[in-house]
Amino acid sequence: MFEGFNLSLNSSFSDNYYEEGEKILNSHKSKVKASLDKYINKADQSIDGSLIQDDWFPQVDVDIFLSHSHTDEKLALSLAGWLSIEFNLKVFVDSCVWGYADVLLREIDNNFCKIKDSSSYSYEERNKSTAHVHMMLSTAITQLMDKTECIVFLNTSNSITTDEAMKKTKSPWIFYELMMMKLIRKKTIKEHRHHVLLEYAELKKSAEASMKINYRISLDHLIPLSDKDLFSWKKTYSQNELYYPYPMSNGIKRIPFALDSLYELKVPKR
Repeated sequence: MFEGFNLSLNSSFSDNYYEEGEKILNSHKSKVKASLDKYINKADQSIDGSLIQDDWFPQVDVDIFLSHSHTDEKLALSLAGWLSIEFNLKVFVDSCVWGYADVLLREIDNNFCKIKDSSSYSYEERNKSTAHVHMMLSTAITQLMDKTECIVFLNTSNSITTDEAMKKTKSPWIFYELMMMKLIRKKTIKEHRHHVLLEYAELKKSAEASMKINYRISLDHLIPLSDKDLFSWKKTYSQNELYYPYPMSNGIKRIPFALDSLYELKVPKR
């Protein structure tokens, strides 16, 4: 991660942006597998956890990791569509991973956690399966956040509540992601874009639960972002299309990065 933002919105996006966001979500969903057969070792009935993680929680190549409440999925998809259409930025919407976890758990529980000759499930086995899937999910999320250049937290009343001057969330996943935004390493822009610059050179040569649990959270480590900031970013980028010089093996190249316009507006000079 290079930088994280705390985004508060007072306006919505058109249906065209939502449709684009749905395409993004569906492109990630297409990587989900429909059966556990390929993961089961027939000899000892063990499950290949690493293979499941690779297939169900794949590490996609994106510019922005978008953290949000499940209730705000439509708004999150519209925002993802807006960022894609207006800036050609690739966005990962984290709700598509949460949904995978529930589907994957159901698959595993139906195959391994049912009590013989019963429609009930073993409490002990269910605890094990839930722990394993949530560990896969948290590991995948952390890896993706670490390698994504920009992280945006969509701050709404569905994700954060304020009680006695203290911010709280009922979502364990929002709590987890906000903590990871604080703890994961900060990397330079060049570290994030090294592979992009190499690809550019090559192209130039050729082409939530019923139980209520509150978590105290802090947003101080995130830069505030608003509707006004988003539209200022769009205006700056569309008017100037800032091109930044990067040294390449065959000389200085000027390459446009949409996120640089946002950083110029909001990120203090380091």
